[in-house]
Amino acid sequence: MVEGPGATRNSRKVQPAIGYTVESVGQEHLQEKLQDKCLAEVISVGKEVFLLFTSNREGEDSQEGETALRLHFGMSGCLYLYQDDIGTNSIPTWRRNTPSSLKIYLVSPDDPISRMCLETKDSTSNLLSARVARSKVMRLSKRDVCGDGFDPLAVMDAIVNKRSDAIISDAILDQDRFPGVGNIIKIEGLHRSKVHPKRIVSTLTRDELQAVVSSCRRYGMGWLSSGRAPAKAVYNQTVCGTCSAPSVRMVKLGDDLSRTTFWCESCQPLERRKENKERSAPAVRILPRTKPLNTTAKATPCCPQHGASSLLLKRVKKTNSVNRNRLFRLCKVRPCPYFVWADNHFPKCACRQTATLRVSKTERTGGRWFLSCRNAAAKPSDGYSTPRGCKFFAWAEDAQLKPFGNSLTPLL
Repeated sequence: MVEGPGATRNSRKVQPAIGYTVESVGQEHLQEKLQDKCLAEVISVGKEVFLLFTSNREGEDSQEGETALRLHFGMSGCLYLYQDDIGTNSIPTWRRNTPSSLKIYLVSPDDPISRMCLETKDSTSNLLSARVARSKVMRLSKRDVCGDGFDPLAVMDAIVNKRSDAIISDAILDQDRFPGVGNIIKIEGLHRSKVHPKRIVSTLTRDELQAVVSSCRRYGMGWLSSGRAPAKAVYNQTVCGTCSAPSVRMVKLGDDLSRTTFWCESCQPLERRKENKERSAPAVRILPRTKPLNTTAKATPCCPQHGASSLLLKRVKKTNSVNRNRLFRLCKVRPCPYFVWADNHFPKCACRQTATLRVSKTERTGGRWFLSCRNAAAKPSDGYSTPRGCKFFAWAEDAQLKPFGNSLTPLL
């Protein structure tokens, strides 16, 4: 998800086009509404960017002719503004083949030769009243994690007044209470403030809540200033970057179960309830076995041309591939052809195929690696109407995980 820092940076990219007039729009449903209008202002709040256009027609009141175009960048959206004569050379090569979500061609009123193209990919857009857009920005600006007028007390009051019964990980994701905070900022902000994501807002002290808000703000501003997310201590990790313990848990919890939450059980303890006497299993804990398995892996592979440091660990993502979810290594130096399967030391299931390595995201065992039949992971969306594969399942042994080192991450 493109979080607040990404949306704010995208709004800044458009600033050079202010004052330019819309010459044409690539999307027909926007052409009539935006044709010949002037880009007057660009504002943003949270994960949203608003382009405000005014009328250039004589005799028409500028405010009456105002129109706002809302942009939202979803999971991986992006925005580019480039001189029309340069073309798409300013767009990274790997992005050029991605279909455009929006294309607006603008021309300078002072120099008709000066033309710009505003292009977005993997994003959504819709028209709305400029008055509504301005009102929303004014209402939420003090709570925007990357806003210039950020007021932590305003965020705290909004969370306490409206989300006191929610768990803190849900409360700070509420875009009406803390706009701009996404899953990464949430996870790292909670970790830095040493607050467990399942704590109820009403159980937090004022100092704890302030620490959460301040930590999210610092992480977001660090991301905004550099363009890259600061170092992640627990997000997509198995070993905590703070205490160096293998105690990172990952669970799908809260209102939005499509997002995985990470936390360190050592750094972010949850006060044990009386009725819950049994502690949940820590991440990557290995269960004892009475009969050891032969899990010895071969020596760590090495690219003969570029060395072991050039190798990347990847997973087959194609749903229609017979090797779906298998792990492999390849050389990051292009066009080096080096390739090797990284899971040959895994056992074979009853289907006589190499088992696939997955990670649990359940409440009790979240963060633990296990092996299963890769055909059993097929979903109806993959074209299968009935369950496939065998019922092979085994918790991963330490010796099976060791060859991957730090390359193995939960979201791989």
